[in-house]
Amino acid sequence: MSPLSVTEDYLVLAAGLDRIGPVDTVRRVVTVESGVTIGALDRVLRRYGLAVPTNVILTCVQYGGVVATGCHGSGWESQTISDLVEAMTIVTCTGEVVTFREETHGTETMNAVRCNLGAFGLIYQITLRVEPVFNLEVLDEHVPHSVVADLSQLKTLLGGNDYIEVFWIPLTDGLWAKSWNRTTMPARRASWTRLPRDFVTTHLGATLWRLVVRRPRLTAPVNKFLYRCLTPRHSKAVRDAADAQHYRAYIELFRNHIMSFAITIDPDFANVRAAWQVVVDKVSERAARGEYPLNVVLEMRVIRNSTVLLSPAFGPPDQHHCYFELISYGGTAGWQRFFDEVAQKWMAMPDLKARPHWAKYFYEVPGIIPYLHQVWDGNVETFAAIRDKIDPDRMFLNPALERILQREGG
Repeated sequence: MSPLSVTEDYLVLAAGLDRIGPVDTVRRVVTVESGVTIGALDRVLRRYGLAVPTNVILTCVQYGGVVATGCHGSGWESQTISDLVEAMTIVTCTGEVVTFREETHGTETMNAVRCNLGAFGLIYQITLRVEPVFNLEVLDEHVPHSVVADLSQLKTLLGGNDYIEVFWIPLTDGLWAKSWNRTTMPARRASWTRLPRDFVTTHLGATLWRLVVRRPRLTAPVNKFLYRCLTPRHSKAVRDAADAQHYRAYIELFRNHIMSFAITIDPDFANVRAAWQVVVDKVSERAARGEYPLNVVLEMRVIRNSTVLLSPAFGPPDQHHCYFELISYGGTAGWQRFFDEVAQKWMAMPDLKARPHWAKYFYEVPGIIPYLHQVWDGNVETFAAIRDKIDPDRMFLNPALERILQREGG
């Protein structure tokens, strides 16, 4: 969704680099080639009684791309997947195969490599820290939208769970909250019926949102139906980490536009409420004019600080961050202008320190290039200097990365 891999030259596909191992159960690390998918690693780790402590929902994406763009799951005390990287082997511009690790290359260089945007070379292998498999009590519930307005309730909801995601389907009157908390209770594997159910509901939602794209005034009634009928009002289950993290299948079949920004959470959570309200107010304003540019979901999830230079959640150890995600169905009228307006509003709120997710929509937002350099407090320049030492001829930069890292055409 971002232009990081767009090229007029060669594009290397890593899907064939799909070997897993070795798995070190004593040190709790696993080495994977960059084309290994999330789901493939889950299956292997289960056999060893291990799990990735946090993860993305999708199981079909590859670790090379997930790590290189600083992707994340959720978790009040969990960091990004890039923070789990202990070592990374890269084929550099000279053809040399280099294994980067802190002991040999230093902390700062390693924290550049961990989220390198594909700009250092071809990622061959990644060594990740994992942990013993653990179980999570999963709670799905409908909660009133007013919990966002009440700072005490908002703080309890977002900061009082090990993992949390909160969804608002635009123009509905409630929220779907999905929380996970570690438990010693035994887990049950997800039923085989989940896959066909997810397949059917994904296609049902896509069909209805395609209708909404053609007839935007149906947005409110369609979304209210989906909220009432396709999101659980109240359900509990105990799952192992992988089943809990990857709670929905087939979402890769869903055509969409996505923008995501992370903000630094203030102690009272007031800036989280303010950032959320920006989107809600703009949805209401547009609906009053008969416009519906955001039609699928507004979501928020929390995560601990990252030490990775270009992570949107970069910050000191005592910080936590809230990721906001806006999703509109593919082809929705006015989605880009709406996303731009939200992004620019967030960018103009200094207490948010809002940073965009590299893998999603951000590059076309007006004013984004100088803003990136400003909001990362010199990290972009530090990253660019490290990158230029490894690839002085800039073999692995495309025009977008040139512009981002060198601040050209800002």
